[in-house]
Amino acid sequence: MTNRCALLFSAALACLSCAHAQSPSETAPQFEVTSIKQNLSGTTESGMDHNLRDRFTATNMPLYFLIQDAYELHGDYQLAGAPGWTWDKAYDVVGTYPGGSSPDLQEIHLMERRLLADRFGLKLHSEQREIAAYDLVLARTDEKLGPQLHKSTMDCEAWAANGRPKTDTVPKSPVSPSGERPVCGQVATRTWLSGGARTMQELAGILQAMVERPVIDKTGLSGAYDVDMRWARTDLQAGEAATTTSSDAPSLFTAVEEQLGLKLVPQKEKFEVLVIEHIQPPTPN
Repeated sequence: MTNRCALLFSAALACLSCAHAQSPSETAPQFEVTSIKQNLSGTTESGMDHNLRDRFTATNMPLYFLIQDAYELHGDYQLAGAPGWTWDKAYDVVGTYPGGSSPDLQEIHLMERRLLADRFGLKLHSEQREIAAYDLVLARTDEKLGPQLHKSTMDCEAWAANGRPKTDTVPKSPVSPSGERPVCGQVATRTWLSGGARTMQELAGILQAMVERPVIDKTGLSGAYDVDMRWARTDLQAGEAATTTSSDAPSLFTAVEEQLGLKLVPQKEKFEVLVIEHIQPPTPN
């Protein structure tokens, strides 16, 4: 699983704040110098770097993903009205920071928003829309959990403060090929998941990235859990009716119920969505 997907998995599901939808103000932080060039290489490799000392870079990046990054969106359902060319055309973007500054990630995102407004004419607003989603609930009326979901006793704050030491007390994972489960984190692939000390909100975020719909935690479970799950690789865009590949493993939806004792229930939920009003190819450098 790529780093980008791992980050998406670890992000807790949250509605957008109204501040996300505001057009950047004239006093918002901005890049000192920007360069935008269409990438015509035809390759599929792309990436963004927020960690360089003096600049932000995006290489061979579709504009759609630049918008998602700038506005801290965690799913396609959070952005509406994007024309097809924002997917089809990719750009190389460089934005240098004001001299002597070391902006944090939030400030870099604000600079990206300003760049999108100034160079691409991006205008958007937020509105409430009803969207197909899943509620994550307990599968059994007696509230018994599945065999691969267990309450965690790990204190992740203390573990991190102690230098993240290796520990032999972490139970082995029945799904990880190495048998190892992360102490305070998760590893997710297309067919298995192993996580240590995960909250239900974090699990919902992981499942959201897999089913490509919002997943709302309605289990009522507090605290952190060790979770292990294996399923058959599936094209999940069709939801529960998706056809799985030939495998002895169950579908993702069945695995959630049988292995975790939870259930993904289709629902319609209201979310705040960013709607693009106007966007255009970039102005010249």
